[in-house]
Amino acid sequence: MVNVHLARNYAMVRKGAEDIVNGKILEYEAKTIFQDGWREGYKQGLAEIREEIREEIITAMLCEGINIDRVAQIVKMPVEQVMAIGKKVAVL
Repeated sequence: MVNVHLARNYAMVRKGAEDIVNGKILEYEAKTIFQDGWREGYKQGLAEIREEIREEIITAMLCEGINIDRVAQIVKMPVEQVMAIGKKVAVL
């Protein structure tokens, strides 16, 4: 390896160069910022998917004729929100 040859007389420099080249030093600011953004986006995406699924379930239950109060109880949501979803998808 070139880095070993160039730093052969300096053990600490050689060790540092080997760590960098071999991928042991992988944390740097841009990567950290990217990972933080990715995690936040992932959490937000999951929340959106959960909400979409919840709305689909509510819609399906309302289409089956299940009472609004019962639907609200099942999905642990206020009756007003269930009604708003029902109106949004033209079930109510």
